Amino acid sequence: MDKDLRDAYATLRLVRADLVRTRREKQALETLLSAPQPLNPPLHIEKTCKSRETLQMQHEDFEAQLWRQATFFENRLANLELQILQYSCPKKELLPEIDDNQCDEEIVRLENLALLNKLHSLTATVEQQMETIQAQQAAFALQKDELETTLEVTLNQLQLEKARVADALLEQQAANENYDFLKTQIEILQSEKETIAQEKEKIDAELAAHVHTNTLLKQKLQEKDEERRKWEIEHKERVEHLQFEHQEVIQSLSLKLQQENEKRQQESMNLQRKCVLLELVLSREREEKSQAQEEHNGKLETKVCELTKWKESHASQACEAKHREFQVAQMQAEREPKVKELESALEEKQHQLDELENKIVYAQSHLAKVTTQLAEDATKYENELAKARKKVRNHEVEHERYTNSLHHLETKLQQVTKQLVNTEAELLSKSNDFALQGARFSDAEDHYEKSVQAFTLEIGVLQHEVSEARKALKYMDEERLKFQLLLEQKTQDHANSVQQCESLETQFLASEDVYKLTKMDAFSNPPEAFYSLSESAIHASSSYKSWAHWRSKIDEMHDFFPQFQKLIAAVHGTLELCGSHVNELHVLCDRLEGKETCDIPILTLLRKILQFAVTWKTRIEHEKAFVTFDAVQTLRRRLVDALAQWVECDADNGVQIETNSIPVPTFTITSRETALILQNWTSDRTMQLRVRRWLARMEAYPGVPPLRGASPNHALELPSEGCTLDLEEMTLEVKDAFLLLLIPILKQNRALHVRVFTRFIADYETAIIKCNDRANDDFDNTKKQWAMRIHVQSAVKKQTTHPVLQKLNFHGPPSPLAPTSPASSVSSSSSSARSRRQIIQERLQYLHNNG
Repeated sequence: MDKDLRDAYATLRLVRADLVRTRREKQALETLLSAPQPLNPPLHIEKTCKSRETLQMQHEDFEAQLWRQATFFENRLANLELQILQYSCPKKELLPEIDDNQCDEEIVRLENLALLNKLHSLTATVEQQMETIQAQQAAFALQKDELETTLEVTLNQLQLEKARVADALLEQQAANENYDFLKTQIEILQSEKETIAQEKEKIDAELAAHVHTNTLLKQKLQEKDEERRKWEIEHKERVEHLQFEHQEVIQSLSLKLQQENEKRQQESMNLQRKCVLLELVLSREREEKSQAQEEHNGKLETKVCELTKWKESHASQACEAKHREFQVAQMQAEREPKVKELESALEEKQHQLDELENKIVYAQSHLAKVTTQLAEDATKYENELAKARKKVRNHEVEHERYTNSLHHLETKLQQVTKQLVNTEAELLSKSNDFALQGARFSDAEDHYEKSVQAFTLEIGVLQHEVSEARKALKYMDEERLKFQLLLEQKTQDHANSVQQCESLETQFLASEDVYKLTKMDAFSNPPEAFYSLSESAIHASSSYKSWAHWRSKIDEMHDFFPQFQKLIAAVHGTLELCGSHVNELHVLCDRLEGKETCDIPILTLLRKILQFAVTWKTRIEHEKAFVTFDAVQTLRRRLVDALAQWVECDADNGVQIETNSIPVPTFTITSRETALILQNWTSDRTMQLRVRRWLARMEAYPGVPPLRGASPNHALELPSEGCTLDLEEMTLEVKDAFLLLLIPILKQNRALHVRVFTRFIADYETAIIKCNDRANDDFDNTKKQWAMRIHVQSAVKKQTTHPVLQKLNFHGPPSPLAPTSPASSVSSSSSSARSRRQIIQERLQYLHNNG
């Protein structure tokens, strides 16, 4: 039974394949019918109409048969699916006992036999239907071949007629091109004649220029010959003068050397004589001393003998003898340094003699150098003379070349004149030939005009036939469209039946299509671009919307600029390092290739960084008209000028601000929090007291504040135009504290109408100086660059007073409370009112606790 069911399922698959094949053939026929058909001549219109009617009848019969077969097969498929489901599902209810199971098996066998009979009958019917379908397909293919042959015949005829028309047009174009070609040849010959005349004039001018240059060169050669002669004479004189000076110098030096040698010899002789005399004097003194000592010793011996005899009587004589001995020793000691001085003088004289000998040697070497220099100068002068002679020879050779070139140009001029004469004769002959050819071409033009008229008549007839064929084709297209509509309706019904058979395939394809579509949707919806507003949209929208848009963009770029600045500094440092050590890095980086752990090589990273820098450079050069230092400075100046104007804070057309927008703080003007705010504003105690009293009076209006024991029954009166308080040199935090904490306390009083105005008081010139000094041009929140003006008016008088009083004189003299110190630039805060109020309250609480 299972095998039979498999066979039945295989037959159903074959039937589905046949249905798909027939559907594809039908689509191919529809495409052939819907394709633009060529224009048929009027002779074949009747045949095409008949063939179209027969095709339409056959197609309708085929569609009807297909419709019947589809309905039949759908019913069969539904029955088979029900049977398969009944067979496949388990029957849990029919399993109570063994006898019941046997009965069920017999019933199933009978049902299987019935199903087999039905399958055999179905296969027979399917085979018959397949045979009929194949016969219909064969007939349809024959009709299709006949239609294709008729279409080919008509196309061939149209192509032949088009070829004839094209040949006629080509002949006409060829005639026109020949006529234009002759005209262009005549113009070319005339232009060549003009160019030859111009070349002749140029050659004449060149000849004149060459003659002039030749005369100039001759003059220059003569001048150079004269200069060369003068230079030779001067050179000879210089050589003679140098030789004479050389001889004089040599003679003077030799005389000086001889005199110095004589002097030194005389000095050496004198020194030798003095040395001999000193030696003689010393020897004589020594001999005299020795003789005197001997005599003295003899006398002493005699005296000693006498003394020994006469000791007691001659003691004085012994003392005298001792005294004399002492004197002799002193004399010897005095003469020894004199001897040493004489020896040192002799050594100095010898040293002087050695120095004199060295000077003589140096003078001889200097003489040798001078002689060598003179020889070198002589050789240099000889070389210069040789070079000058070579230059003169070169000038002579160039002169000869110029003369040869002049002769050559004269010969060329003669040849060119001959060629001009020949070309003039040729041009005259060609002009005569062109005149004859022009007459012939005029006759040919008349002939062509007649042929063109005949062709135009034929083309008109063909165009009439083509228009009739187009009308017939339009009629056929309309009928074809109707036929296509019917086919579409039938194909839709047939597609519904086929979709049930191919559910698994369609589900798989649908899942893939859905996945691809989701991918395409994800890529087709890119994020919104940064510059979402165009210039026209900015002008069209309100200023508040455009400023809010740019504020969001500026907030997005808040953290980008410090990171970008660090990146640019790092890139600049690395590129400078690479640029200053290029010669060493190509060797050192190769050594680190195997040792580094990084996968990306150094050269690829350097290429990426250079590409990044070059793109930024090109971008800056491209936006040079708008993004420059001067442009940014002018924009900043305009913004500072705009902020320098008075602007009303929370302007609401005279209506008091509700407490929901900015909540009223819990403290009062007389509390410690206001004192801390005023201390942060200024360190002047008098200024703090004045402002605090003014705020307290406005808070207690129309009464009097409880300060210094004032009576509570006393009423405060305000002038009709109101009262103002000018505050300057305020930091951003102090300004926000006044706006978020103190002003709401004043506005809480319903008897007053409070208006607050602020402006930015930074000087532009000081801001520019600071901008040049600092790399990061941001406002400083700790600088005092804000001014505030608080205008208070009675709520009752405001309703009765003139509206002109509501406009304040913002350019009047400052209040006595306003300080006169200069201000610097600050940056505007971008936080909301509630968050800024919380920050200021937290800071005040911190100061209050730590105070």
